[in-house]
Amino acid sequence: MFKQAIARQVLHNNLSDHKPMKKADSLVNAYLDTFQLKGASMAIVKDGQLVYAKGYGYADKEAGVKVHPGHKFRIASVSKLVTAVAVMKLIDEKKLALNDTVFGKAGILNDSLYTTAVDQRMYQITVRQLLNHTAGWCRKCVGDPIFRPLEVARKLGIKSPPSLNDVTRFVFARKLWYAPGSHFGYSNYGYAILGEVVAKIAGVSYEKYVQGLLAKLDIKGMRLSKNLLKDRAPLEVKYYEGKDVPKARSVYNPRQKVLRMYGGNNLDALAGAGAWIASPVDLMKLVTAIDGFDNVPDILSKDIVHQMMTPDDEEGKQVLGWRWCSPRGCWRTGSLGGSDAVVTTLKNGISWAFVTNTSIDSRSGVREIYGVMAQVLKATKSQLPDVNYFGLKPPQK
Repeated sequence: MFKQAIARQVLHNNLSDHKPMKKADSLVNAYLDTFQLKGASMAIVKDGQLVYAKGYGYADKEAGVKVHPGHKFRIASVSKLVTAVAVMKLIDEKKLALNDTVFGKAGILNDSLYTTAVDQRMYQITVRQLLNHTAGWCRKCVGDPIFRPLEVARKLGIKSPPSLNDVTRFVFARKLWYAPGSHFGYSNYGYAILGEVVAKIAGVSYEKYVQGLLAKLDIKGMRLSKNLLKDRAPLEVKYYEGKDVPKARSVYNPRQKVLRMYGGNNLDALAGAGAWIASPVDLMKLVTAIDGFDNVPDILSKDIVHQMMTPDDEEGKQVLGWRWCSPRGCWRTGSLGGSDAVVTTLKNGISWAFVTNTSIDSRSGVREIYGVMAQVLKATKSQLPDVNYFGLKPPQK
């Protein structure tokens, strides 16, 4: 009778108002107060069941709109997990292989844009190397071209913001820092290019292909975010910066200083590397479909799931889509102006996602999320309710 009653309800915040979970509410609200965050959202899965989904604070402070489980947030580099799933699905279907070369006349991307590399080693880069960040670029050495739009535009003599194709022209005019496959070098550009690989193999746009894949998991409303507030998607939250975070030069006008989340970054070029919006419930639907557990059918074969969760190095950093994996589980993090996000799946059967619409700074946000979630799980792990909210529709306003 209790489960039938749940089935008739909408996934509002009050469904997660279980008495044993009050400690979680207290911890999250204290976290928001401490760091002056406008809003956050959290979802917890236990053994394939969505046992907790709740929003905190404001989706839009000025309009008085409070966060609920249906609100979408920029998930920043958690987008890389989404892109990796799309790539691995094509590999599962034998339409693509990890060792396929990406660029050049013999590569997947073989039109004229991708055949002008100054460094001939560019034509050795494989799909696997883009996925595990060993293609040969070095963000720490020379910066990340995706986040240098004004410099890219100036070097190319074009108007900012540059497109991903423009960034490719910039990258192809420079040498790789390492031989492909020899060193780990985190690369947003590599994952943006994986979106182009998906589009080429699938024959439709990257965004459309991914949305079709997500629809099979009953994930609706995920899309690529846009640069400006006026282009905010339905149910997408409003983003905020910490008061001490400096403004950035606008990608549209270098003489103008703007908040990073609205015009300080070029999400159009970032695309599959960091531009998706999602709710924590969306992320939990995705994670339970790629976690290797039998309680929810996976969208990928067991072999492909195993490959995604098995690092190519001893440190656990060279993984396909995830940020790192260990015997305890896998994690994926993301930070962008105005938002921080973490999603994880653990071998003990617990998975969780936590997102915010206010960034602290480039390093602290994700670390603090781990801290608050460690406290939440410690306080509630033995008291997580025996319910399953998967299948309930979230609010649509």
